[in-house]
Amino acid sequence: MVLDMKPYMARGYTSTQIMELIGIITHQGTKEHGHYVTITRKGNKWISYNDAIVTQVTEAELLQTQAYIIIYRRMDHDGGTGTNGPRNAITS
Repeated sequence: MVLDMKPYMARGYTSTQIMELIGIITHQGTKEHGHYVTITRKGNKWISYNDAIVTQVTEAELLQTQAYIIIYRRMDHDGGTGTNGPRNAITS
């Protein structure tokens, strides 16, 4: 799942800003008492982490999720994401 940020960038900004969805954090409950569940992409699969319960979810289930936080990663110009490490990370 990708998001093209170009329509939201300042005029004249020419750098490609294609983002890929890599995770979702959901919140269940109230603002006083709640619980967080994370869904992240691992390869081509989506994995839900709910405390000690780890399950695979379908893309359809992912799209039904009410996200509290969505996590995107900028894709390289060639369509990939480059290394899995943080930007400016030292790799050996």
